[in-house]
Amino acid sequence: ACHFIGSPIRQKGRSFFVNTNSLFDEIMEQMATRIGCINDSQWRIGGFLTNCSSPKKIRSRNKKINFGSNQQPDCVVIMDADRKSSVILEADRSQIPIASSVDSNIPLGSYKRITYPIPANDPIQFVYLFRNSI
Repeated sequence: ACHFIGSPIRQKGRSFFVNTNSLFDEIMEQMATRIGCINDSQWRIGGFLTNCSSPKKIRSRNKKINFGSNQQPDCVVIMDADRKSSVILEADRSQIPIASSVDSNIPLGSYKRITYPIPANDPIQFVYLFRNSI
């Protein structure tokens, strides 16, 4: 999974990190600035990945997320998959590869849609190790 995530980053591709746990905000923000990717800690924009053909309307709702002219991200990385099943469904519908930390309580339907599952319980030590390994 780290190789999959690192590949678009090395090729200057577009990676989108979604984090819902407030404990990880600072670590994820540091990683996003270091590698130059998009980091969204709240994911308030439903339909952002599936409606990328109408970016003007979406950008007006939240100006900080901008992939360029009608471009989808090369990969989506989710740090708390059981809370963000809507992001998983949206990325799967758009055929965007997903890497996500998965817990034992994630629904099977969401688990099957994740391209690269990373088995972890989302402790802060894992997120720090994950950040440094990419």
